[in-house]
Amino acid sequence: MNFTGKGAPLTAAGLESARSDMQVDVECIWALIHTETVFPHAGFWQNRSPQMLYEQRVFHEITRGLYDQTASDISSTTPGYYGDNTAADQYRRLNRAIFLDEDAALKSASWGLGQVLGRNFDAAGYGTVDAMLSDMVASEDSQLLATARFIISSEMDGSLACLDWTSFAAAYNGDTTGRYAGLISGAYAKYKNGGVPDIDVRAAQIYLMYLGIDAEEIDGILLDHTASALRTFQSTRGLPVTGQLDPNTFSRLEAEAMA
Repeated sequence: MNFTGKGAPLTAAGLESARSDMQVDVECIWALIHTETVFPHAGFWQNRSPQMLYEQRVFHEITRGLYDQTASDISSTTPGYYGDNTAADQYRRLNRAIFLDEDAALKSASWGLGQVLGRNFDAAGYGTVDAMLSDMVASEDSQLLATARFIISSEMDGSLACLDWTSFAAAYNGDTTGRYAGLISGAYAKYKNGGVPDIDVRAAQIYLMYLGIDAEEIDGILLDHTASALRTFQSTRGLPVTGQLDPNTFSRLEAEAMA
């Protein structure tokens, strides 16, 4: 399976569709995205593969421990070891598991903005895990809508809508220690008090990342690091060097990154 595609960034329409379906504050969605993704907090890594976390315990469960002795680093009852949070390490582990059992491997990884576990493909609205991954590779809009469908079908939207972080954390993440609830409630408070990401700035940051120009965090805020990255792009394309995201710069970024 090809795990790289266009990797289109989140749009205002995709964000609103998921928000409307779940009937939650938009800050809830941004808090979930921030909590579920690792730095730089996008649904894709620089190589356009979806953010993914391979889970050895799930592979063990699906394969009934068949590979525990011969591949204990990717099939084990021991929870907690997830490898490095990099595309290289996560996909290295996934590909090893695919060599042993492709279907089980794909179901044993969590995917995209909401880190939906592959074995939950049905609850996310898909007939097969392969169909789910085709959407995960395509766009952050698809990743978020899959997350919304999973949350709704699993009846977690109510706790998210009423900001019952403890109940949501237990159902979505399986954490009852308070750690996950603290992370997502803290992210929600940050967005509620400080404002949500600018969707165009965030898209531009992703385009810059794809083009190999470091905008640092994908946070939708145009501060010094992003302005510097924009100036680098503008200066190498013969555009006015302003560090601002004017329409011409955005169009040029989008055209190059999504070609």
